[in-house]
Parts: sequence; C-alpha cells; structure tokens
Amino acid sequence: MKIMLSVSLLLLLLVQPENVGSFAQETRSNFSPDGMVGAAEVYYMKNKNKTRSLVRIYLEGTDNDRKALKDTITMDVIFEVDGLKVTKPQTASLVFTKYANKKSKFTKDHNVHIYTDGLEGMDGAEWRTRLVSTQSLPSGGIVEIFLSPPLKFERVVTLANAREAIVTLGESTFRLKKSDFQALKDLNETIEP
Repeated sequence: MKIMLSVSLLLLLLVQPENVGSFAQETRSNFSPDGMVGAAEVYYMKNKNKTRSLVRIYLEGTDNDRKALKDTITMDVIFEVDGLKVTKPQTASLVFTKYANKKSKFTKDHNVHIYTDGLEGMDGAEWRTRLVSTQSLPSGGIVEIFLSPPLKFERVVTLANAREAIVTLGESTFRLKKSDFQALKDLNETIEP
C-alpha cells in the first residue's frame, strides 16, 4: 500500500516536476483531495498558488485489482492552472501507470494513439510518451509510469464528448467505457465559471 501511495503522489507531481518538494510536504499529512466533482479530484496547492485537477481511468483492471496487486493499467488525465480557482487550462497531460506481475511490454513501445468517433466523424491523434519511472516491487511485480507531452485541453473535451474512443498504448488496445466518458466530463466540470 505504501508503494501505491508513493506512485499516486508521483502522478500528482508529474505535470510540473519543479513542484515536487513543496507539494510533497503539503500532501504528506493530507493526501485527500480538496474537492471532488464526480470522479474528478481537485487539489489546491496554496503555497504555490496553483490548482490541479485529475481523473483516473482504468484501461485494464480495477481499483480492487490494483489493491490486490493484479495487473492494471490506468490513464490519469491531469491539468494544472495558476491560482486557487479551477480555470480552463491550455493543456493537460496523460499519465499511464502499468502495474504488472512480470516485465511490461510497454518499455520499448509506449506510443499512445487515441481514436474518437464523435459529431465530426473519426479523429485520431498520436503521442510519444516518455518513461518517467520504473519501480520493482517486493512482490516481484513492476510499476512503470509514462507521461505524454502536453496536449491541448480541447482534445480532452473532444474525448469526453465522443460517442466512442479507443486508446492504444504500444500494441494494446482499450475501448473507453461509458463511466470513462463521464469521468472525463467530470474533469471538465471542475472548471469554475
């Protein structure tokens, strides 16, 4: 459980690594989100005058699988803005976390493709993620974290409003579920008027 907490803390810090020290101190004693909108979490980093919103989508497995140390793949969508009010961001980042009982198949091929079918027909985008952390676990498993380059927040809105979406990480393909679309809409709903 301690390892998963440190992985979760790392996810919160990835968008802007220069915030690691102060945010880690601020959240060490209180790791709970400051606010929730459906599945979306909001964190106010008062000492940095920044606000961060995020949502976690399980592409493979569930939260219970993760707790039971079974294979899981999560996609966290994260954005950060200046000030202590959630305003519309320019960009967001995708953070993919893979827990595997054996060596991951994404180490060499971790390109991300997202295909959406929405009001404007099929659309697709591709990003080269970078491996930012690999951690061997006492259980023999491994946790790998991949970070996308910043993507325009409008892509997140498009993804949330799509009729269908497919995420490909390396050679693995995942179809987003209705609850995943709702989680992305919840993330967009964290933005205050």
